[in-house]
Formats: sequence, structure tokens, C-alpha cells
Amino acid sequence: VQDGNNRDIWIASADGDSAPRLFVNGPASESNPTFSPDGKWLAYVSDKSGRNEVYVRGYPAGEETPVSASGGEGPVWRPDGKEIFYDVRNGLEGGALGLMAVSITVEGRGLRLGNPVKMFDMRVPGMEGAMQYAGSNDAYNQFDIFPDGRRFVMLRAPDAPAREIIIVQNWFRELAGR
Repeated sequence: VQDGNNRDIWIASADGDSAPRLFVNGPASESNPTFSPDGKWLAYVSDKSGRNEVYVRGYPAGEETPVSASGGEGPVWRPDGKEIFYDVRNGLEGGALGLMAVSITVEGRGLRLGNPVKMFDMRVPGMEGAMQYAGSNDAYNQFDIFPDGRRFVMLRAPDAPAREIIIVQNWFRELAGR
């Protein structure tokens, strides 16, 4: 839910039996929420440090734990819940997007996180040979992990913008005349 320039994370039941409730809020913007495979943890992005970072919080209640250290977007859980992947836009060689991985160990009611590890550059080749970047934004992720936990799928933008726009006025009248 967005309030002005800030976004908060709400929880709603799938059956609609209960009213949505505010889960993560504050003066910062929170986005890209994603539950762990077991449903006990929620990873999300917050800009409370002045830049986007990935955090994890226990569900239905728990303390916030930082995951990323140098910026982060678009958290994705490994299917077994033992890692979180996210993309980073800076701090890597040449400023290229990179996919980071952080190992996760559940210890009682808390988490122990490993250090972020760069897995690979997220540049993908375009149709005409130019490199493009697969990343995430506040609305959606442009990558995901396969159910086997061993491969990733990434989206890339189309190579060329639309070359023409066709505007049809009075289309309903034209359709009715056929």
C-alpha cells in the first residue's frame, strides 16, 4: 500500500475472512515482499538507510534483520529456504548488476545469516549483441530461481522500441458498420 511517496507492507488473508493488517510500516518505503517457502519469514526491501536494502522479518511477528550490506533489490528465496538471492546495482566491478546470495540458518526463533556472496554479473546479451541488465524494481523482480534451486531465469527488455503507434479513432462506429 502506498501513502504519498512511502510504501508499507500489509498482510491479507487469501479467503478474505479477515481485514488486511499492517505488517511493516514506518517513515521509509518497503516493497518487494516475499515469504520464505515455509511461510515463517518475510524478505522485503526498505530504503530506511538512505538506499534500498534487503531485510528479513519473522512472520507473524519478529525482529527485522538486515540481509544486504551494499544495497539490494528483489529478494528471492531458494526453494529450500536456505538462501536468499537479491540483485545489487552498485559496488560491483564496473557498476554492473550482480546477483548476490546470502546463506540462512534458522536457529530457534532467529536467523543466522552468512556474508553476501557475489554469484554472477546479471548482464544478458540482447538480440543485437548489446548487453542488457536483468534486475528488479519496486513493482516486480526480473529474475527467479527454478524449483530445483540450481538455475535462474531472467527477463530482458525488448531490443527495439515500437517503431510506430497506430491510433484508431471512432473504432466502435467502424466496428458497428461491419
